[in-house]
Amino acid sequence: MKPFLLALALGLSCVRPGLAAIPAPEKILPADTLAVVTAPDFASFCEQHRKSPQLQFWHDPAMKPFIDKIMARLQTELIEPLERDLGGSLSNYTALAQGQMTLAVVQNGWQGTTNVLPGWLFLLDTKTNRTLLETNLTTLKRKWTDAGKPLKTETIRGVEFTTLLLSSNDLAGAMKKMNPAAAPETFKPDDPAPAAPPTPLYLGQHESLFIAGNSTAVIEKILRSLNGGSAPVLADEAAFEASRGALFRDATAYGWIHTKPLMEILVKVLAHESETEPNTTFSLVPFSPDKAITSLGLNRLRTVAFSMKPTAEGSTAELLLAIPESDRQDGIFKILAGEPRETTPPAFVPADAVKFTRFRLNGPQSWENLEKMLGNISPNLPATINILFSTASMKELEKNPDYDLKKIFLDSLGDDFISYQKAPRSQALADVAAPPSIFLVGSPQPDKLLEALKSIFALINRRGDPPTEREFLGHKIYTITTTPAQLVTGEKTGTRAASFAAANGYCAISMDAATLEEFLRSGENPGKALRETPGLAAAIPHVRTAGASYFNYENQRETMRTAFDMFKQLGAASKPGVTDPLGMLAGQNLIKDWIDVALLPDFSRVAKYFGFTVSAMSATPTGLSMKVFAPTPEGITASPAN
Repeated sequence: MKPFLLALALGLSCVRPGLAAIPAPEKILPADTLAVVTAPDFASFCEQHRKSPQLQFWHDPAMKPFIDKIMARLQTELIEPLERDLGGSLSNYTALAQGQMTLAVVQNGWQGTTNVLPGWLFLLDTKTNRTLLETNLTTLKRKWTDAGKPLKTETIRGVEFTTLLLSSNDLAGAMKKMNPAAAPETFKPDDPAPAAPPTPLYLGQHESLFIAGNSTAVIEKILRSLNGGSAPVLADEAAFEASRGALFRDATAYGWIHTKPLMEILVKVLAHESETEPNTTFSLVPFSPDKAITSLGLNRLRTVAFSMKPTAEGSTAELLLAIPESDRQDGIFKILAGEPRETTPPAFVPADAVKFTRFRLNGPQSWENLEKMLGNISPNLPATINILFSTASMKELEKNPDYDLKKIFLDSLGDDFISYQKAPRSQALADVAAPPSIFLVGSPQPDKLLEALKSIFALINRRGDPPTEREFLGHKIYTITTTPAQLVTGEKTGTRAASFAAANGYCAISMDAATLEEFLRSGENPGKALRETPGLAAAIPHVRTAGASYFNYENQRETMRTAFDMFKQLGAASKPGVTDPLGMLAGQNLIKDWIDVALLPDFSRVAKYFGFTVSAMSATPTGLSMKVFAPTPEGITASPAN
C-alpha cells in the first residue's frame, strides 16, 4: 500500500507529448481487473462538484478558523515531511489531472497466496500538462539520485519507466508525524537496510497518460492495449459491461468490484485454513468461515458497482449488487430483496422525525430463511434460538402444555417494519446518546405479537422482573426496566425502560415512553405528518422504482445540528478521555491537535447547506439496487448539470 499511496502523493511524474486521445479505462485495463475506481474526466468532476453544498459548506467564511487550523496542521505535519521524504513539492502536481483519474487492482495470477500478489495501477491523463510532468519527473529523478535512494530505468514495450525501490523508511518523516507513538518502533530511517525487500514502483508515460504501478506484467498489458493490441480488456468482461450499461454512462465518478473471483479465492483460502487450524474459539457455536460465506450467499454475489452524479436538482448516488434472482433463493440477499410494497412514510409518522426507515419483507418467510441460513453456518445456532423460545415459554407451558410461543410469534409477524427517530430532547450528552425513537412491527394479530414479546422481553431482562402493565387510551403498555450498565470508569448508567404496546396494526417498541404514547394517540388524532415535508414528494421519484422494498429519510440539517453541539461539548469537557469518544486515538492526540471543535461556528450560520436525503432499495431480476438522492437545499446554487 505504501508505494500505492506514494504514487498518488507524487501527483504522478511522467508523460510525453502526443496527439491521440487516451481511451476510457475499460478499453485499456486488463480483463482480469478485480476493482476499479475512476473519474472519467477529473477536471469536469471537480468543476461539477465545486458548487456542491458540501464544498460550499467547507469554504464558508464561518468555517474558516476551523478549516485553517486543520489545513495548517496538514501542511506542517504531513505535506512538508512528505515533500522532504520524496524530494519534491506536491504543489507542482495539483494542476496535472485533466482527463481520467483511475485506480485499479488487477488479479495478475493471484490466488490468495503471498508468493504472487495482485497488481495495482494508477492512471492519470494530463492532456495539455505534459511539459509540466516532464519537468517534475526530471526534478524527482535528480533529487532521489542526489539523496542516494535506489533508482533505475527500464523499458516496457518501448516506453521508458523510472523504477523507484521503496521501503517503509522512505516515508518515515511523514509517518512519524501522523503516528508518533508507533514511529520509533515501526519507522527507523537510520537503519542500514529494511527488514523486507524494497517494493518497486514503476513510473512511466504513454503520450499524455501517466502510468504508475507495482507490476511490469500489468503495465505491459496496459501498453499493449494503448498501442492497439488485441489482448482482452475490461470492456470484454460481460459482468463489467452489465454494470456500465446500468450505472456508468453519465456518471462523474464510479467504482466496480468483481466480487465473484474474489469470493472464490476467499472461500478457498478460508477452507484451507479451516482444515489446518480448526475453529475452537467458540466451542458452543463451531463454524467454518468459508461455510459461513457460502451459507450467507456471498459467494453468489457477482459484482458490486457504484456511481455518482450531480444534477441541477441535487446529487445522486447508486449502488448495484449484481446477484440474479435465481441465486438469491436463500441466504442474506433473499432477505434484503424484501417484498415490493408501499415504503413511503405513513400518515402517523410525525413531521419532526429526523430519521425514518421502512422495510417491507415477509416476516415469517424471512425468519425461516434466517434460521436455515444460520443452521447451514452452524447447527447449534437455530438450536440455541429454540432453547430461548422454550425458556421464555416455561410459565405459560405450566398452564397450557400445547402453548407454542415460537409459532405464535411467527404467525403474528407481518410484512411492514418501521422505525423513526426524533431530535434529542436536549443537547446533554446523555440525551444525545439516546434520542427518542420507536420501532414498529406490522402484524395481522398485533395483540398476540404483543403477548409473545412480553414473554421474550421478560427472558432477556437481566433484573428478572416481569413487565409492568398500565393502560393508555384503551391500550395496554408493558414496560421492562433494564439494569444499569457499568462503564470502564466504574460509573453506572441510569436505568432505562423499554415499553411496548399494540395499536393501528403494529406492535410498537420504544425506550421513550412519550414517543410510544404519541404513536398510540396518532390513530385518533394524527398531527402534521413527515410525508408533508416540503420537497419530499418531489424527491422520492429520484430513488424509488418498481420493486422497491426499502425507504430511508434523514433530515441532515437536524442531525448535523446535533453533531455540532455534541462535538462542542466534547471539546469543552474537562473530564479526561472525553475528547476521544471513539477510544481509538489514545496517546496520539490527533483530535485535539488537528481538530479544534471550539472553532466551529454556531450551526445557524451554516445550516443552509444541509437539507435532507432519501434512499430506496429495489430488487430486480439481475440484482439489488440502492439509490440515494440529496436535493440541493433551497437558496444554494446547484451544481451544473451534465
